[in-house]
Amino acid sequence: MIFRAALALIFCAALASFAYAFWLVLSPEGHNWSVDIPVERRLPTDQDQSAAPAPAPAASEPAASPSSESSSSAASPPRQPESSAAESTAAESTAAQPSPAVPPVEGERPITLSLPIACQPGVDCWVVNYVDIDPGPGREDYRCGEMSYDGHKGTDIGLANDSRIAEDIPVLAAAAGKVIGTRDGEEDLGSAGIEQAKAAGKECGNGVRIDHGNGWATQYCHMRKGSVIVRPGQEVAAGDALGAVGLSGMTQFPHIHLSVVRGDEVVDPFRGVVEGGEACGLGRQPLWDDQALASLHALRAPTLLDTGFFDRVPDSDTAAAGDADLDSLSPRAGAIVVWFRAVGVEPGDTADISLSAPDGTVVASQTVTFDKIQASIFRAIGLRNSAERFPDGLPLGEWTGDVVLRRDGRVTGERAVKVTVATTN
Repeated sequence: MIFRAALALIFCAALASFAYAFWLVLSPEGHNWSVDIPVERRLPTDQDQSAAPAPAPAASEPAASPSSESSSSAASPPRQPESSAAESTAAESTAAQPSPAVPPVEGERPITLSLPIACQPGVDCWVVNYVDIDPGPGREDYRCGEMSYDGHKGTDIGLANDSRIAEDIPVLAAAAGKVIGTRDGEEDLGSAGIEQAKAAGKECGNGVRIDHGNGWATQYCHMRKGSVIVRPGQEVAAGDALGAVGLSGMTQFPHIHLSVVRGDEVVDPFRGVVEGGEACGLGRQPLWDDQALASLHALRAPTLLDTGFFDRVPDSDTAAAGDADLDSLSPRAGAIVVWFRAVGVEPGDTADISLSAPDGTVVASQTVTFDKIQASIFRAIGLRNSAERFPDGLPLGEWTGDVVLRRDGRVTGERAVKVTVATTN
């Protein structure tokens, strides 16, 4: 009897698993990136930090600086729109937003950090993951939010999409010091290389480690293969180029992962090492310099990473790669679709997305209120180009897509993108 009961239980479990898989394949929500993504599988997870950065190895050991350690990646994330176009549209999204006040820093910082990447936060780069300051199994960023993951030991500043890697965006020394380790030669594989990097103990991928004296060190991870231009023993100044953002190591999106340590202690640069400060906010003595602190602290989640137009609903991987953004469409295109990608969504956050024809008429719109924590979301709306709807094809001219993200009624991200429908000669 016991044997038969066990067989029955196994059969029921298998049937339930099959039914769930079947639902995922056929359900309309099964292919929506923003639906049912378990928190444990956070897409902008570089998972790089399973441990604090290892002590610096001898300068002769080239792979030492970026230890298998804790850094998550070199700018994975998250992925930016391509240069000029990205900057202009992103600027529209942030220009009107007031920056939160930054309280004065108390006393002299033990180390002062500048921005470790050549970008403009909120315009063409964003913080995708913060240091996890929760000592337990949960996760918590310095604002008491959840833009981190359990055990994350650095700050991830990401780009809108993978295509930006080709721009050789410089990774910069955050402070003066001596290079004590480097690694280069790891392939930029992104998600495809996660297991390989983990197995080899090279979660950081290509990277650099710098000693700043008095026990302080920084580590920079997930740099592009062949881009590291410094060597162990070399002295660098704050702002000196170290290499370029890539997709090496244990990462799923282009970003620079910056780890800051004092001895064996991981330090959140937004909190510093002086006790006190805001309960859910900056510490009394954050480590960022005034310019970096003002620009980074002004960022608010949910974060709008990328938007674009396409002639069909793209899959999330195509959008993340930067291959789903068209400047023009034929009036005979199969559809006109506007999409967006965002990170850091929490319950109660909202997204408004709309599509307007050349005459200004809103032809499609949607408001979404999120009911769960989602590390990454992908949404799209659009119209099929049917003879019934458009007998002469899509109306010629400039179409506009608008995306607005809000938390507690406050706009955290806003962008307008455009595509031209025109006949070809």
